[in-house]
Amino acid sequence: MKKIRIGVIGAGWWATFAHLPAIKSHPDAELVAVQSREPAKAERIARDLGAKHACTSVEELLAFEELDAVIVASTPNVHFAQAKAALHSGRHVLLEKPMTFTADEARELVELAAKKQLQLLISCPWHFTPHGIEARRLIQAGALGEIKMISVLMTNPVDNLLRGTNTSPTHGARKFYVEPCRGSYSDPAIAGGGQIYCQVSHAAAYLTFLTGVAWDHRRRPRNFSLPSSRTSAYCQPRLSAPWAWPGACRDWVSLWIMHTLPAREFPTRASNR
Repeated sequence: MKKIRIGVIGAGWWATFAHLPAIKSHPDAELVAVQSREPAKAERIARDLGAKHACTSVEELLAFEELDAVIVASTPNVHFAQAKAALHSGRHVLLEKPMTFTADEARELVELAAKKQLQLLISCPWHFTPHGIEARRLIQAGALGEIKMISVLMTNPVDNLLRGTNTSPTHGARKFYVEPCRGSYSDPAIAGGGQIYCQVSHAAAYLTFLTGVAWDHRRRPRNFSLPSSRTSAYCQPRLSAPWAWPGACRDWVSLWIMHTLPAREFPTRASNR
């Protein structure tokens, strides 16, 4: 089987913590190039994590003809332009959340990917957990009856990052390759919208994945509902994503589904990692 040849734009703390190790360890993936604005940093990351090429610009990375796909793991303020450039170059794109600053930008990327027959995937890893896949199957198959309420709770210790008090990474990481750049989470011009863009985007994406409901950004109802044949006319979603959590457990996701048929036990219980 041919390996997927990948380039990573924005080789910062999250790329070096999650994306690059995953590519390196996957038997069907090959890391072709990494991009960072600082030449020395780009060279060090390429050398240490096994990329063939180190780049300082998006244009330089996209110029490698062997690339099949690109991961955009940079700060949210440049997601739209970088993902658009990658799609225009004919590469499949895995784009970190939040997808873009505006719904119009997001729609433009979706339409561009469809026009070019390319995959555009937002980095929402909960969708690929065993319990997430099973919950979606049960809901969309009607196995739970009429859905009355879906509650998604996510906790993650990002309060220091959002306040800008320090740049210590989250996810309980004791060892990390690089820290987030100052302002990448706390400056609205870079990060977009604080906790909503940073973490609530996870919970909101999970809700639409589970139900199959597509939100229309042009409608701004006072109370959100889930119009679907599988949900009650009065079904309400509940999203909660506090940026910190007291006690020992500070990295947690829970999913509660209120439905009309007898309770079903999920075969798998796992963390969001």
